[in-house]
Amino acid sequence: MKESYVFKPIINEQLNVKKFTVLTYYFDLFNIYLPSQNKIQNILKKNYTTLLVICNFLFLVVISALFSFCFLSRSESTIAYVDNVTLFNGFNMSKDLGKINNGKIIKQKKKLDSLYTIYSIFKEQKNTEKATTLETQLRLEDQELRKINEYFSKEVSQQVWNRLNQYIKDYGEANKHEIILGTQGNGNIMFAQDGIDITEMVLEYANTKYEGN
Repeated sequence: MKESYVFKPIINEQLNVKKFTVLTYYFDLFNIYLPSQNKIQNILKKNYTTLLVICNFLFLVVISALFSFCFLSRSESTIAYVDNVTLFNGFNMSKDLGKINNGKIIKQKKKLDSLYTIYSIFKEQKNTEKATTLETQLRLEDQELRKINEYFSKEVSQQVWNRLNQYIKDYGEANKHEIILGTQGNGNIMFAQDGIDITEMVLEYANTKYEGN
């Protein structure tokens, strides 16, 4: 019993040292100035529980604030969308290829119109032989016009989207977007906050890249 009584103050002293060390860690963490270990040790011993609760609370507040800031900053910039129709029509590559294709379409339509005018004349003159020959030619030229339209709607459009998709990817990586959605005009997206629609910014970026700037 006497030995236990003798060692009790020593054990208490060791516990107090540990308590002081824990609190000192928190004070150092929050950059709180401690003038002297001897001067404040008695205060810490008397108010250990209260100070530890306060330090833990402050620590949790700081961690929560940092987590919230990182989460909100991340979520604001990860999702956006573009209007595919506006993007395609405004892309300079689409305009350039469209002009070339439209020239071919106009030329073919004029050819068809001329043949049809001649065909109508032969029909009025009841020149069956020549009218029949022109009918066959009209069908062939009409098929050629359809091929030109299909080539633009499929092949040329695919070329444009291949280029646009690469530019969209580059823009997304440069601006730290995780997802960029594509909409068709007013469809798909029912509501979005301001700043989520990045169509104009992506279009400007794509045209700058396309022009080699």
